[in-house]
Amino acid sequence: MCEPCKDAPDDELPECPEREQSRESAMPKVECNHPRMKAGVFDQTLGVWCPDCSFSAACWDPEHVSEQHWNQACANEDGFVPCSESRPDVCAICDEVLS
Repeated sequence: MCEPCKDAPDDELPECPEREQSRESAMPKVECNHPRMKAGVFDQTLGVWCPDCSFSAACWDPEHVSEQHWNQACANEDGFVPCSESRPDVCAICDEVLS
């Protein structure tokens, strides 16, 4: 902990990059496999989002939704049609090959 943080009361801690970095490193890193992925309408296109983490993707330049993510979301939703393939490198909406 830096010098200003050591002596400051908890409710008056100054901005401190060291404290933020130590807090982040103490938090467990969790990989989300998006088991509850959802499909939906995003503005004027289609997309997917995960309610368990901050992941979201939509087919709106320059973003795309992989067939793999789309199919995963369609498995959890009624009313959306999955792709015939489940390629991680092809957009489910516009068929563009993802780099």
